[in-house]
Amino acid sequence: MGKTQGNGSIVQLEKDKPRGKCRKWQLRVSTGLDPRTGKYLKKTKVFHGTYSQAKAALREFIDEVEHNKVQRRSQYTFEEYCEHYLKVRKAKKEVVATTQERQKCQFKAVYRHIGKANLSSIEPKDLNSMYIAMLEGDTLSGKPSSGSYVSQIHSNISLVFDFAISEGILTMNPCNRANPPKSDTKEKRALDPTKVKQLIAQLDAESDRQCAYILAITMGLRRGEICGLSWGDVDFENGIVDISHSYDVLGNLKGTKTKAGMRLLPLPEHVAAALKTHKAAQKKRYDRTNSFRKPKEGYIKQDEASPVIS
Repeated sequence: MGKTQGNGSIVQLEKDKPRGKCRKWQLRVSTGLDPRTGKYLKKTKVFHGTYSQAKAALREFIDEVEHNKVQRRSQYTFEEYCEHYLKVRKAKKEVVATTQERQKCQFKAVYRHIGKANLSSIEPKDLNSMYIAMLEGDTLSGKPSSGSYVSQIHSNISLVFDFAISEGILTMNPCNRANPPKSDTKEKRALDPTKVKQLIAQLDAESDRQCAYILAITMGLRRGEICGLSWGDVDFENGIVDISHSYDVLGNLKGTKTKAGMRLLPLPEHVAAALKTHKAAQKKRYDRTNSFRKPKEGYIKQDEASPVIS
């Protein structure tokens, strides 16, 4: 802990205004004599508000100084520190590539507003102004952001500020006192069973896209899981589908997002029939391509490793 000398002082910065009208002050706290120079050392802080509020802020500032809570000016801009944050997390393999790409995109949206600001100077009011601007259309695309998207941005930049605190660069997270918009994503409504049956009846299992719809609707598979499904994962004899791989948005084949995502699912008879129809159509397409010309590079002959949706 540090020690302060005296009760501190308040200096009016708007000299052209009477004290009752001034809204900008400098709080000064003395921390004693420098033994080498013999001069008084002090810490200062700019405060915006009335004189009465400045007096209360001075008491808080003295407490911060005495408990070593004073935040020094950072060497980083917000943009620079976000890049540092992403680099460290990537090196430590704390996040998957898709999460990092999503964070990069969201951080770029924030750079437009506070990217060049010093990391330690960003206040809750700056964040609130940014959120409002995004909602009103001050974005990279020029279109208003949804409350849900801005709320996601708030959560991700909060992680950055928390990381800065863990590295001893900041003493507090301004996101904790900011007011992000509430999520406004509309609640999704499932089709009733009758409409689901009608939709499936209209789908053509020979088509890659429409067969994918059948898998999504009947078995609840995610898009990446459908794209990562190979014929070796489909056991027609025992009526089982092995879900153990997924493609991410970057086109990388990997394990499922979580261990719970790895699962064996029962294969309903009508889905098995659709997959057999699709497999036969897929083979015909390959045979037709192979009979007239050399297959396209990367076109794999149908086998256990061949993708169900090619």
